[in-house]
Amino acid sequence: MRLEDLLIRQGNRSQAAVICGERELSYRQWAEQAKELAARVEALNGDTSLVGLFLPGCLYFPVAYFAILMAGRGVVPLENKATAEELRATADYTRLSLILTDSGYLTQLAEALEGAGFRITALCVDTGETVCLNASCPVLPAGEPERDGSPDDVALVLHTSGTTSRPKRVMLTHRALLSQLPALKELLGEGEESRTLVAFPVFLVAANLQLLTQVYLGGAVVYQEGYFMPRKAVRLIERHRLTHLSCAAFMVRGLLASGAAPEQLASLRAVYMGGGPAPDSLFEQWAAAYPAVPLIHSYGLTETCSRIVCLFPQHRPEKNGGVGWPLPGVELRVADEAGVPCPPDTEGELLIRGPFLMKGYLRNPEATRQALQDGWLHTGDIAVIDADGCVYLRGRKKNVLISAGMNIYPEAVEEVLLRFPGVREALVTGRDDPVYDQVVCARIVAAEDLSLPELREHCRRYLKSYQQPRFFERVDELPKTPSGKPLRGR
Repeated sequence: MRLEDLLIRQGNRSQAAVICGERELSYRQWAEQAKELAARVEALNGDTSLVGLFLPGCLYFPVAYFAILMAGRGVVPLENKATAEELRATADYTRLSLILTDSGYLTQLAEALEGAGFRITALCVDTGETVCLNASCPVLPAGEPERDGSPDDVALVLHTSGTTSRPKRVMLTHRALLSQLPALKELLGEGEESRTLVAFPVFLVAANLQLLTQVYLGGAVVYQEGYFMPRKAVRLIERHRLTHLSCAAFMVRGLLASGAAPEQLASLRAVYMGGGPAPDSLFEQWAAAYPAVPLIHSYGLTETCSRIVCLFPQHRPEKNGGVGWPLPGVELRVADEAGVPCPPDTEGELLIRGPFLMKGYLRNPEATRQALQDGWLHTGDIAVIDADGCVYLRGRKKNVLISAGMNIYPEAVEEVLLRFPGVREALVTGRDDPVYDQVVCARIVAAEDLSLPELREHCRRYLKSYQQPRFFERVDELPKTPSGKPLRGR
């Protein structure tokens, strides 16, 4: 079985499957349109294995997405807010010769891809026209059919939501993505009545898994036009009787700030929050405002096809600070630098094993070798697994600061800062120091009346001396990745 079979299986149903604004598509319409578009993709794309998709979350997105899959190609979602340099780099690296888009983006694409390494054609899904974006560029050489029609073909190439360096391109196969869906169905506890709002940008793994899960269930996806806007999201939840929502911490804060009444969110069975750490106070605020809607903390990676660990409200406050237990089919261990498993409550690198793991990083065998060893994904996340099997994240190996010879994980300091009343967001980085090599610096988004002396005292109470921020900077907002994680190095 391959991903396109999910839509083919639902293709005779008249139930609404995709909703955006005032328009919607039934499963039958979706399948018919995707099949027609797939024939054009196959004719235009020659032997190449990957096709770009340059669209926001809209009615056309899932049609184009499954058309690419039905044509036997892999999907490369492109960020429609990316810079020209980023678009060229992705097009060259993934060796695209065809991009599915909307006619409104033709000028942007043509300007961005004029200096690309290969000639690229745009197929406009709204008008049906084809346009060569960069006729002066050389034609992509033939002879790159990296597919055989099996479940082990690459179905999706996504960027990691990297926070410290240039993102890598993750190859996810049909088999890996399909293996996630039964566990997600069990987690949601839903079927054809399931409806979800796609709040994350469509080029992120979370949005892709939402789409695939709903097709698997026979439910519906609702796309919010433009960026996530809390009040508009509330209206969509109420209007379409949405059953669950996947979002980042800043989106949860936005929903709380919107002042939505509990009855406006009454259709929601759960909200799943990923995209990085969050203070315990956020869960407490949500539980007080919407006690009937559980806020479930989750952890996952692009390399694991999204969510693999969840912490449910009934395990709070006993397991505050944790991200929870693995979903069915997920194996976890914490290992030391030599790869030896650590005993409970001991810090080490989090390793993950299961059928959902990526195939590797596109055209980056060395990074693939480092990440995938003996069937285990080495995440680079520092974690603890307690005696009950609950996972606690401590930081990123690559983010580690070294002050006076001591390792400091920025996330551990951020967690303490976020516990202080009035600190809404925190980002910890290092500053070069002639004596200690590095000292800790903290940027915070905080209430106007926050007392820095009291915050320093709070840090002295909960952090070792070398972990305590030497410098504080108050800012209106922090730079973030599209998935809502703090962006380090900016």
